[in-house]
Amino acid sequence: TCRNRAGANRAFLACGTKLTGQAAEVLWREGEATIGGTCRCNNVHVCAWCMARILAVRSANIQAAADGLAAAGYGLHLGTNTLRHFPRNKFGTVRKGMRHGLVAVLTDGWKGAYGSAGRKWRDLRDEYGIVGYERAFEDTFGWDTGWHLHWHTMWVTEEVLDEETQARLRDALAEAWATAVETAGGYSVSETCDRPGCHCGGKGHGFDLRPLNKGEEAQAARYLYKDGDKSKGGGVAKIGLELASDNKAARLDGRMGPLELGDAAAAELLRLGQPGPLVEKYRERE
Repeated sequence: TCRNRAGANRAFLACGTKLTGQAAEVLWREGEATIGGTCRCNNVHVCAWCMARILAVRSANIQAAADGLAAAGYGLHLGTNTLRHFPRNKFGTVRKGMRHGLVAVLTDGWKGAYGSAGRKWRDLRDEYGIVGYERAFEDTFGWDTGWHLHWHTMWVTEEVLDEETQARLRDALAEAWATAVETAGGYSVSETCDRPGCHCGGKGHGFDLRPLNKGEEAQAARYLYKDGDKSKGGGVAKIGLELASDNKAARLDGRMGPLELGDAAAAELLRLGQPGPLVEKYRERE
């Protein structure tokens, strides 16, 4: 790739503009096309072109895995791990080898809750027959709530779980997450809710787990890796916590996905002729 230690930003700015050989070429098949023979920055979190390309490959891979696992009798479960957050909280960074802000809490919280070296995690894994997972990072921004970061995860168990065991697994994973987030320096996650009729069933919004072995497993990939701009929700499988209510709420309360934030920042810069608050927020995410 075009990336090197000192030139990550230069690679991002030059993505798709430099040749790898003598000429670029248009690669196409029915319904899709791309340009080959150019350098790519491979920044899945910031670059719109690389984001779409990389997430499309990941989506195809995990959908194939989900189909095969479901057919083989494994249990599939869609989980969501969320942080409590406020407008004053800093995003942090998605750059490799650098950790601070909410990104650090999200990452360290996961490691503390489900890290393979922990005795509690090994016991939990063995009790419920957890054999693996596929995890995807998501973030949105809104002026009223600040940065909203969470993991979406497809958990895999040795067999399909009955309703009682599914509920116990949900509570065990939620407890591990809540403890680990506080240890990582985050705010206590939401573990209770008194809103009548809320989809969380009174268990709060810090963690959610839904079974997928009811025909939705083949659509899990489209949810985990929708298009890198998940607040829009177009053409998305109707599964999991986000589409139960949070995704709709994100659109209503003005939260923006990464590409929406970038578009808004670019429009602001064009209008003002200088960086404004949206540009600063976009740069914070970089």
